[in-house]
Amino acid sequence: TGSTDEELLKYIASETGGVYKKANVAEDLLEIYNYIKKSVKGDTTLWEQNGTLNPNENVTYYINIPSTMKYFEVTMFGSQDLNIYLFYPNGTVVKLNASSPTGTNDNDIEFVNTTQYKLYKVNNPIAGKWKILITAGSIGGEYKTTVTGKSNILIDSNHYIYQYGDS
Repeated sequence: TGSTDEELLKYIASETGGVYKKANVAEDLLEIYNYIKKSVKGDTTLWEQNGTLNPNENVTYYINIPSTMKYFEVTMFGSQDLNIYLFYPNGTVVKLNASSPTGTNDNDIEFVNTTQYKLYKVNNPIAGKWKILITAGSIGGEYKTTVTGKSNILIDSNHYIYQYGDS
């Protein structure tokens, strides 16, 4: 228990070539989840932002997605009173549809809403400036939003390998 377990976990990570990460608060779990996801899938963090919204406030962010992206994911961890909306580069909102297998009206965009996080996964995205809108209801709260993705371009500068396409 306590620091004894932590020391053991650090030792195991050190001996096995792993990484020890501690979650002091629930929001730290998103960072750990994203670290694992990126490691397994080979994703890159494109952007991340922490913030707090007061009741009935909103905030808007923009993320430029290049034509070389195979997919990108927008993950928001935070208060259940917060909502996140994604807009195409042309300014129209991605329409959510609970009866659709993807959770949206677009077969290339998945939406997942859990008690811990909300996630959009955009496959074969349109290149351009995507808008992320986070809104608060009557309570507000803290959030952490991360955008990760994978490009169709693989560059390995150590071996001078440049590859375009699926890796």
